Amino acid sequence: METFGQRLARLRAAKHLTQVEVAAELGLSRGHMAKMEKDGSKPSFEVLCALADFYNVSLDYLRYGNPSLETVCSILQDEEEIALIRCWRAMGSENQSLVAMLVDRLSRAVVTTNQPFKKSA
Repeated sequence: METFGQRLARLRAAKHLTQVEVAAELGLSRGHMAKMEKDGSKPSFEVLCALADFYNVSLDYLRYGNPSLETVCSILQDEEEIALIRCWRAMGSENQSLVAMLVDRLSRAVVTTNQPFKKSA
């Protein structure tokens, strides 16, 4: 499981920034950034909020690794995928099981035949 410090370092690396650059942007010392990335220091609430804003992630995600729906939606490819996920979350567990079974069977059929699934008219 990724620690807070590891998540912080990964977010920084994804933006191709150094600890010095992030520290300067947020008004922190590079040493404080380094300690946080090594899990040697926990940020104050103010610093945590500034980091979340800087990396454009939720506080939940930054602190605990739980992405918000907005974060998840930002990596999805289109509105149709987002709508499907919202629909999935709205349906009960019994319906989720049925949909999962249907998707599993369809994906096996596609793999077996090496042909895309075609909608009937």
